[in-house]
Amino acid sequence: MRQRLLAALRHHAARLAQVWGAGGSEPAPRLRPVDAQDLGAMGRYLMDLGTERRRLRFHGGVNPSERLLSQMTRVDGRYQLALVAVVPAGEGELIVGEACCQLDRSRRCAEFAISVAQLWEGSGLGRALLEALLRSAAASGMGRMACEVLADNARMITLLARTGFEPEPVAEAGVQRWQISLAEPR
Repeated sequence: MRQRLLAALRHHAARLAQVWGAGGSEPAPRLRPVDAQDLGAMGRYLMDLGTERRRLRFHGGVNPSERLLSQMTRVDGRYQLALVAVVPAGEGELIVGEACCQLDRSRRCAEFAISVAQLWEGSGLGRALLEALLRSAAASGMGRMACEVLADNARMITLLARTGFEPEPVAEAGVQRWQISLAEPR
């Protein structure tokens, strides 16, 4: 599974360089699988997102707990996939985006979530993360991906529509559910 994920990420490396340009003032983010060693960096990333972005990502006011951070950085690669977008920072890396998915109990549909740091909004990073996640999920045999989005999350709704997701009916007010079949090549 990890090899398929890495292959999907390598596929996006050239595309990312074109999107952000090789000679720009900001280094182009690198997409890679999340690792347990990202726990501290993920905590800093989520706190830096701010209250509103965390509300959009987690559908409520969330302060990153040790348990949440562990869940986000210790994925099994079989039922869960998770990616981070990182840029060089000092002696290490700074997380500027993340995407994850988890198979539901039926093993037919993966629920996913994604977030991007404010400075990178509108840069194409969200789409690159989503496309890498879709390719990785399809390569691992997942048949469908879905997510629930707060109705006031206009950026995410636009991204989903542009990526080929379709809305589904949802019983919960203020929430939209979107899904896509992974049977078609991406």
